[in-house]
Amino acid sequence: MRTLLCSHRMAIQARAHTGSSTMNKDQINGKLQDIGGKIQEQVGKTGSIEQQTKGLANQVEGKSQEKVGDAKEIVKDASK
Repeated sequence: MRTLLCSHRMAIQARAHTGSSTMNKDQINGKLQDIGGKIQEQVGKTGSIEQQTKGLANQVEGKSQEKVGDAKEIVKDASK
């Protein structure tokens, strides 16, 4: 699981450093929370319904935050 999180984090950082597709703070934090929720959900599948549920909730919250970041980028791009 740690490898999965590290590989996703590196992909996010690479995306953030490219000139064509930058990510703002909300997009990065949302993506990381989504990934953490996926890991938590998988851990919960080994026997803890509570952890599985919390993982799903974190995924929803992370995706929502990422969408807020997407909206901010659209507004920023439109104002250029």
